[in-house]
Amino acid sequence: MHDLVLKLVTPNSSYSVSKFAANTVHAVSHMLFHTQVDRNLHDAMQVARNVMLDPSLVPGGGATEMALAQALNEKAKSVAGVQQWPYRAVSRALEIIPRTLLQNCGANTIRVLTALRVGTAHSI
Repeated sequence: MHDLVLKLVTPNSSYSVSKFAANTVHAVSHMLFHTQVDRNLHDAMQVARNVMLDPSLVPGGGATEMALAQALNEKAKSVAGVQQWPYRAVSRALEIIPRTLLQNCGANTIRVLTALRVGTAHSI
């Protein structure tokens, strides 16, 4: 590697350092992309295997967190005074997870969170 860099810096070299850097970045990003694809494929295969071995699932996309937040809000209504504040604080903190997931995927955060709250309220 050191010989290659020294050769690139010499005045007679027809291969510029910027071209070398661009090719290196391309090669590394290509390698990282394939590594990530392999990792994702492995994860997906492990999920399929785990579902086949133990067919129980937990809802994703923040549904569990919203259900917990709703339950904590209901509990807070039954507690009087300052003692309800921790319930409400944890409930608000749990709602950050689905909100962040919605923002990351570009969905209409307010509309989807409202629908999720309504759906969770009906299921409890």
